[in-house]
Amino acid sequence: MENWKSRDKIGKSYYLLSFANNYLKLLIELLYPSKRKHQRRPPIAQHHIYEHVRSTAAELPKTTLTRVSGWYCGQYKYEPLKGLVWAVKYDNNSEAVSLCAHLLADELVARLTDCISPMEGKLMLTAVPSTAYSLRERAVDHMQEIAIALKPLLINFILPNSSPDLLSISPEAAQSLLQQSKTSNRAARIIHARGKFEVKKHINEKGVILIDDVVTTGATMRDCARALQTAGATHIYCVSLTH
Repeated sequence: MENWKSRDKIGKSYYLLSFANNYLKLLIELLYPSKRKHQRRPPIAQHHIYEHVRSTAAELPKTTLTRVSGWYCGQYKYEPLKGLVWAVKYDNNSEAVSLCAHLLADELVARLTDCISPMEGKLMLTAVPSTAYSLRERAVDHMQEIAIALKPLLINFILPNSSPDLLSISPEAAQSLLQQSKTSNRAARIIHARGKFEVKKHINEKGVILIDDVVTTGATMRDCARALQTAGATHIYCVSLTH
């Protein structure tokens, strides 16, 4: 009888330990998601990325908004380029930030040289802002870091007082944008992104360059462009690292 009681206690202890172990693993995954991603992150292959961008850079899908142009550098499914985006997002890798800025600069210089008239003057530069949830997870707004690195590379196109944090997310919109990031449904993403962005100051009849790392449906970038137009932007030039 005592033998059975002893075995029963061991069984219960094992069950509790197993439960605690699984709970701990889940907690670590929720608190430190970047650690998981780090294990499967592909390496940065600079030469291959440039080759890919040269062959795949193209226009973003057309939008119903007027005075908006858009381009992307490469395909997100291309592993070296995806690795570059992850290195910026989750590692805050300064080399990756610099490479992203150069890729965007090359694309913008090639495109803007043909489509900007001397009468239009210099442009403002801003980035799609990160949500509060992303900032807590990563501790840095990676797109603002890229915008800061990009600014000196576009000295002939950008206004000196241009602010990379021109856009912000309204507090009540943060939860909705978090839901948007968790759904792959195109219609749902467009609804969640609508009307969520605010411009911190009026844009006095200037063109704006808007940058982002990944464009999927284009809902987020489209809503940013709509907010910029409402604030007085004459034309928005959207460019994304990947699509």
